[in-house]
Amino acid sequence: MNGGAISGNSTRCGGGVSVEGTFNMNGGTINRNSANGPGGGVFAAGIFNMNGGTISGNIAQSRGASGGGVNVGRMVGVKTSYGIFTKKGGTIAGYAFGNGNIVKEDYGDKKTGWGHAVAGCTDGIVQKFKDTTAGPMTNMSYNASDGTSSGIWGISVGKVFKYVAIGIGVLILLQMCMNC
Repeated sequence: MNGGAISGNSTRCGGGVSVEGTFNMNGGTINRNSANGPGGGVFAAGIFNMNGGTISGNIAQSRGASGGGVNVGRMVGVKTSYGIFTKKGGTIAGYAFGNGNIVKEDYGDKKTGWGHAVAGCTDGIVQKFKDTTAGPMTNMSYNASDGTSSGIWGISVGKVFKYVAIGIGVLILLQMCMNC
């Protein structure tokens, strides 16, 4: 994608774009899309390289939704595929009043820590997230197959609680990612 707009779409995963092969974004906009699951703007279960453009104003809304702008996860089906995301330019808006990306519960409340801008999921759990805007100078990457990442991300409460729950034998609701 070198220009133009992907706008006004709605689906279960990846409201604007669902990546299973390779998607290179060098310009243009992905905005005003929605998903009833992961990836309001983009769901990446393939290779997503972002070098320019803007992802804003998208909504991921459901109990297990994450990644209002971008969700990097896995596609489960006949063949399971894992997302690889690399951002070296462009802007992914975080939560803000106005035109930011957002993750919401089914009933409409905002979900903090679920990646309003970007969420990286491995084994069905939010491992990395960015709720604030990732601007043109913010480089970041995430590999959903093994959870490796680079750049500045938030720390997932779900990842921390996973080990606490195992250690003390208490059932705790983790930050679960929906798979597509």
